[in-house]
Amino acid sequence: MAKWIIFEDSVNDQHAYPIQNINAAFVTSSTNITVYARNPTQPTESVSDDTIALTCSTDTVDDVLDLLLQQFSTGNNASTISAARISEITTVAYTAGA
Repeated sequence: MAKWIIFEDSVNDQHAYPIQNINAAFVTSSTNITVYARNPTQPTESVSDDTIALTCSTDTVDDVLDLLLQQFSTGNNASTISAARISEITTVAYTAGA
């Protein structure tokens, strides 16, 4: 069974990706992490990656990145990343690839 990562945005929409579809996670500023993921419903190379922007509390971006990496590598079948579940995350914003 594939492991899934579920990003829950500020309006409680859930965006789920198999772990193999997570292409990259970058710290883009002292309070932001951007995750790039291939949308499983748009598998062609001609579609750009979806982006999930995580805004973190001041001085917590390293902790959140560590937590993301732990979630990506745990044995659970699904892990949910959201501001409601992780206090250091203030917002989760989703943008679909085009």
